[in-house]
Amino acid sequence: MNKLYLETATSLARQAGEIGRSIFVTARESTWKSDNTPVTAADIAINDLVIREISRIYPGHAILGEEASQTHEGADHIWVCDPIDGTIPYALGIPTSAFSLGLVIAGVTEIGVAYDFHADRMYTAERGKGAFCNGQPLTAFTGTSLRATVTDVEGLWWSGFPVGELTELPNLLEREGSKILKVCSMVYAGLLVARGELAGMISRGDKPWDVAAMDLIIREAGGCVTDLKGNPLRCDGPIPGSVVCGAGVQDAYLNLIDEAFSS
Repeated sequence: MNKLYLETATSLARQAGEIGRSIFVTARESTWKSDNTPVTAADIAINDLVIREISRIYPGHAILGEEASQTHEGADHIWVCDPIDGTIPYALGIPTSAFSLGLVIAGVTEIGVAYDFHADRMYTAERGKGAFCNGQPLTAFTGTSLRATVTDVEGLWWSGFPVGELTELPNLLEREGSKILKVCSMVYAGLLVARGELAGMISRGDKPWDVAAMDLIIREAGGCVTDLKGNPLRCDGPIPGSVVCGAGVQDAYLNLIDEAFSS
Protein backbone atom coordinates (compact mmCIF):
# COMPACT_ATOMS: atom_id res chain seq x y z
CA MET A 1 0.00 0.00 0.00
CA ASN A 2 2.85 2.41 0.71
CA LYS A 3 3.58 2.76 -3.01
CA LEU A 4 -0.04 3.74 -3.63
CA TYR A 5 0.05 6.19 -0.72
CA LEU A 6 3.23 7.74 -2.13
CA GLU A 7 1.61 8.14 -5.53
CA THR A 8 -1.38 9.83 -3.91
CA ALA A 9 0.84 12.20 -1.93
CA THR A 10 2.94 13.09 -4.97
CA SER A 11 -0.16 13.74 -7.09
CA LEU A 12 -1.57 16.03 -4.40
CA ALA A 13 1.77 17.84 -4.17
CA ARG A 14 1.70 18.54 -7.93
CA GLN A 15 -1.84 19.91 -7.69
CA ALA A 16 -0.89 21.99 -4.64
CA GLY A 17 2.07 23.38 -6.53
CA GLU A 18 -0.14 24.55 -9.36
CA ILE A 19 -2.31 26.45 -6.90
CA GLY A 20 0.70 27.85 -5.07
CA ARG A 21 2.43 29.08 -8.21
CA SER A 22 -0.75 30.60 -9.63
CA ILE A 23 -1.53 32.66 -6.54
CA PHE A 24 2.14 33.53 -5.97
CA VAL A 25 2.25 35.48 -9.24
CA THR A 26 -1.26 36.97 -9.04
CA ALA A 27 -2.81 37.81 -5.65
CA ARG A 28 -0.96 36.60 -2.57
CA GLU A 29 -2.50 39.00 -0.03
CA SER A 30 -2.57 37.63 3.50
CA THR A 31 -4.71 37.97 6.59
CA TRP A 32 -3.56 37.32 10.14
CA LYS A 33 -4.93 34.56 12.34
CA SER A 34 -5.54 34.65 16.08
CA ASP A 35 -2.11 33.09 16.75
CA ASN A 36 -0.46 36.07 14.97
CA THR A 37 0.56 34.08 11.88
CA PRO A 38 -0.52 34.93 8.33
CA VAL A 39 -2.69 32.91 5.96
CA THR A 40 -3.22 33.36 2.22
CA ALA A 41 -5.82 32.12 -0.23
CA ALA A 42 -3.28 29.50 -1.35
CA ASP A 43 -2.98 28.04 2.17
CA ILE A 44 -6.75 27.61 2.39
CA ALA A 45 -7.26 26.30 -1.15
CA ILE A 46 -4.49 23.72 -0.84
CA ASN A 47 -5.62 22.55 2.60
CA ASP A 48 -9.17 22.15 1.22
CA LEU A 49 -7.79 20.19 -1.75
CA VAL A 50 -6.01 17.71 0.54
CA ILE A 51 -9.08 17.18 2.74
CA ARG A 52 -11.37 16.74 -0.26
CA GLU A 53 -9.14 14.28 -2.11
CA ILE A 54 -7.98 12.20 0.87
CA SER A 55 -11.58 11.93 2.10
CA ARG A 56 -12.64 10.76 -1.36
CA ILE A 57 -9.82 8.25 -1.91
CA TYR A 58 -9.39 6.99 1.67
CA PRO A 59 -12.67 7.76 3.48
CA GLY A 60 -11.52 6.15 6.75
CA HIS A 61 -8.34 8.20 7.03
CA ALA A 62 -7.96 11.35 9.12
CA ILE A 63 -6.34 14.60 7.97
CA LEU A 64 -4.46 16.93 10.29
CA GLY A 65 -3.89 20.23 8.50
CA GLU A 66 -2.65 23.63 9.53
CA GLU A 67 -5.75 25.44 8.27
CA ALA A 68 -8.39 22.70 8.68
CA SER A 69 -8.60 19.05 9.65
CA GLN A 70 -10.87 16.04 9.11
CA THR A 71 -11.06 13.71 12.09
CA HIS A 72 -12.19 10.09 12.27
CA GLU A 73 -12.43 8.58 15.74
CA GLY A 74 -9.98 5.70 16.10
CA ALA A 75 -8.28 6.30 12.72
CA ASP A 76 -4.71 5.02 12.71
CA HIS A 77 -3.92 6.54 9.28
CA ILE A 78 -3.39 10.29 9.65
CA TRP A 79 -2.30 12.54 6.78
CA VAL A 80 -0.45 15.54 8.22
CA CYS A 81 -0.43 18.54 5.89
CA ASP A 82 1.14 21.96 5.78
CA PRO A 83 -0.35 23.53 2.64
CA ILE A 84 2.33 26.21 2.45
CA ASP A 85 5.10 26.13 5.00
CA GLY A 86 6.69 29.54 4.80
CA THR A 87 3.59 31.70 4.40
CA ILE A 88 5.44 34.85 5.47
CA PRO A 89 8.03 34.71 2.66
CA TYR A 90 5.33 33.47 0.26
CA ALA A 91 3.14 36.49 1.01
CA LEU A 92 6.13 38.78 0.52
CA GLY A 93 7.02 37.31 -2.85
CA ILE A 94 10.09 35.44 -1.56
CA PRO A 95 10.33 31.89 -2.98
CA THR A 96 11.31 30.00 0.18
CA SER A 97 8.17 28.00 0.91
CA ALA A 98 7.00 24.44 0.28
CA PHE A 99 4.03 22.08 0.41
CA SER A 100 4.37 19.25 2.93
CA LEU A 101 2.37 16.03 3.38
CA GLY A 102 3.22 13.08 5.58
CA LEU A 103 1.30 9.88 6.28
CA VAL A 104 1.55 8.68 9.86
CA ILE A 105 0.28 5.14 10.54
CA ALA A 106 -0.10 4.10 14.17
CA GLY A 107 2.34 6.84 15.17
CA VAL A 108 5.02 5.94 12.58
CA THR A 109 5.68 8.18 9.58
CA GLU A 110 5.51 5.91 6.53
CA ILE A 111 5.36 8.43 3.65
CA GLY A 112 6.83 11.90 3.32
CA VAL A 113 6.44 14.28 0.38
CA ALA A 114 7.53 17.91 0.24
CA TYR A 115 7.32 20.04 -2.88
CA ASP A 116 9.34 23.18 -3.49
CA PHE A 117 6.96 24.32 -6.21
CA HIS A 118 8.96 27.47 -6.89
CA ALA A 119 11.90 25.43 -8.18
CA ASP A 120 9.91 22.30 -9.18
CA ARG A 121 11.79 20.12 -6.69
CA MET A 122 9.75 17.12 -5.53
CA TYR A 123 11.12 15.46 -2.39
CA THR A 124 9.83 11.97 -1.61
CA ALA A 125 10.52 9.30 0.98
CA GLU A 126 9.06 5.91 1.84
CA ARG A 127 10.11 4.31 5.11
CA GLY A 128 13.09 2.02 4.54
CA LYS A 129 13.50 2.92 0.86
CA GLY A 130 15.54 6.13 0.85
CA ALA A 131 14.82 9.76 0.07
CA PHE A 132 14.86 11.42 -3.32
CA CYS A 133 14.60 14.79 -5.04
CA ASN A 134 13.12 14.53 -8.53
CA GLY A 135 14.11 10.87 -8.49
CA GLN A 136 17.74 11.44 -7.48
CA PRO A 137 18.95 10.03 -4.12
CA LEU A 138 19.42 12.53 -1.30
CA THR A 139 22.30 12.54 1.18
CA ALA A 140 21.95 14.68 4.28
CA PHE A 141 24.78 16.84 5.60
CA THR A 142 27.79 14.56 6.25
CA GLY A 143 30.17 16.87 8.17
CA THR A 144 31.30 16.22 11.74
CA SER A 145 31.98 19.79 12.88
CA LEU A 146 29.87 22.94 13.10
CA ARG A 147 32.74 25.14 11.99
CA ALA A 148 32.21 26.66 8.53
CA THR A 149 28.55 25.55 8.44
CA VAL A 150 25.16 27.24 8.32
CA THR A 151 22.34 26.49 10.77
CA ASP A 152 18.73 27.57 10.35
CA VAL A 153 16.90 28.60 13.53
CA GLU A 154 13.12 28.95 13.67
CA GLY A 155 10.80 30.20 16.40
CA LEU A 156 13.51 30.78 19.01
CA TRP A 157 12.15 34.15 20.09
CA TRP A 158 8.40 33.61 19.67
CA SER A 159 6.57 33.41 22.99
CA GLY A 160 3.77 31.36 21.42
CA PHE A 161 5.82 28.17 21.68
CA PRO A 162 5.78 26.62 25.19
CA VAL A 163 9.09 24.77 24.76
CA GLY A 164 11.86 26.24 26.92
CA GLU A 165 13.97 29.31 26.12
CA LEU A 166 16.71 29.21 23.50
CA THR A 167 17.47 32.90 22.98
CA GLU A 168 21.15 32.31 23.72
CA LEU A 169 21.49 29.53 21.12
CA PRO A 170 22.47 31.75 18.15
CA ASN A 171 25.41 33.15 20.14
CA LEU A 172 26.50 29.62 21.04
CA LEU A 173 26.26 28.49 17.43
CA GLU A 174 28.35 31.46 16.30
CA ARG A 175 30.90 30.59 18.98
CA GLU A 176 31.25 27.14 17.43
CA GLY A 177 31.66 28.59 13.93
CA SER A 178 28.17 28.05 12.49
CA LYS A 179 26.54 31.00 10.74
CA ILE A 180 22.85 31.68 11.41
CA LEU A 181 20.06 31.62 8.83
CA LYS A 182 16.28 31.98 9.18
CA VAL A 183 14.24 31.27 6.06
CA CYS A 184 10.90 31.35 7.94
CA SER A 185 10.04 27.82 6.81
CA MET A 186 10.96 24.73 8.80
CA VAL A 187 10.19 22.51 5.81
CA TYR A 188 12.27 24.51 3.33
CA ALA A 189 15.20 24.61 5.76
CA GLY A 190 14.87 20.90 6.46
CA LEU A 191 15.02 20.14 2.75
CA LEU A 192 18.30 22.06 2.58
CA VAL A 193 19.60 19.75 5.31
CA ALA A 194 18.45 16.73 3.29
CA ARG A 195 20.37 18.12 0.32
CA GLY A 196 23.51 18.46 2.43
CA GLU A 197 23.56 22.25 2.15
CA LEU A 198 22.68 23.13 5.75
CA ALA A 199 24.20 21.38 8.74
CA GLY A 200 20.95 21.59 10.65
CA MET A 201 17.70 23.29 11.52
CA ILE A 202 16.55 23.89 15.10
CA SER A 203 13.07 25.00 16.12
CA ARG A 204 11.03 25.43 19.29
CA GLY A 205 7.91 24.93 17.17
CA ASP A 206 5.26 22.47 18.31
CA LYS A 207 3.20 21.98 15.15
CA PRO A 208 3.32 18.44 13.68
CA TRP A 209 2.61 19.61 10.11
CA ASP A 210 5.94 21.47 10.11
CA VAL A 211 7.84 18.21 10.60
CA ALA A 212 5.81 15.14 9.56
CA ALA A 213 7.06 14.79 5.96
CA MET A 214 10.48 16.27 6.64
CA ASP A 215 11.04 13.83 9.52
CA LEU A 216 11.03 10.86 7.17
CA ILE A 217 12.82 12.59 4.29
CA ILE A 218 15.73 13.58 6.53
CA ARG A 219 16.06 10.19 8.20
CA GLU A 220 15.87 8.33 4.88
CA ALA A 221 18.60 10.67 3.58
CA GLY A 222 20.85 9.58 6.46
CA GLY A 223 20.21 12.50 8.81
CA CYS A 224 18.64 12.76 12.26
CA VAL A 225 15.37 14.21 13.54
CA THR A 226 14.64 14.47 17.27
CA ASP A 227 13.04 16.75 19.80
CA LEU A 228 15.19 19.27 21.66
CA LYS A 229 16.28 16.60 24.14
CA GLY A 230 17.30 14.06 21.51
CA ASN A 231 14.16 11.91 21.67
CA PRO A 232 12.41 10.57 18.53
CA LEU A 233 9.36 12.51 17.34
CA ARG A 234 5.82 11.24 16.97
CA CYS A 235 4.31 13.45 14.27
CA ASP A 236 0.56 12.90 14.63
CA GLY A 237 0.22 15.44 17.47
CA PRO A 238 2.06 18.39 19.03
CA ILE A 239 5.85 18.04 19.14
CA PRO A 240 8.29 19.38 21.76
CA GLY A 241 10.54 21.28 19.36
CA SER A 242 12.80 19.72 16.76
CA VAL A 243 16.42 19.25 15.79
CA VAL A 244 16.96 18.32 12.13
CA CYS A 245 20.58 17.72 11.18
CA GLY A 246 23.31 15.58 9.75
CA ALA A 247 24.18 12.60 11.94
CA GLY A 248 27.75 13.77 12.48
CA VAL A 249 26.72 17.00 14.22
CA GLN A 250 23.73 15.80 16.20
CA ASP A 251 25.60 15.57 19.51
CA ALA A 252 27.11 19.02 18.98
CA TYR A 253 23.66 20.54 18.46
CA LEU A 254 22.09 18.76 21.44
CA ASN A 255 24.96 19.86 23.68
CA LEU A 256 24.56 23.49 22.61
CA ILE A 257 20.79 23.32 23.16
CA ASP A 258 21.34 21.92 26.65
CA GLU A 259 23.82 24.74 27.34
CA ALA A 260 21.30 27.31 26.07
CA PHE A 261 18.56 25.90 28.31
CA SER A 262 20.94 26.18 31.27
CA SER A 263 22.09 29.74 30.57
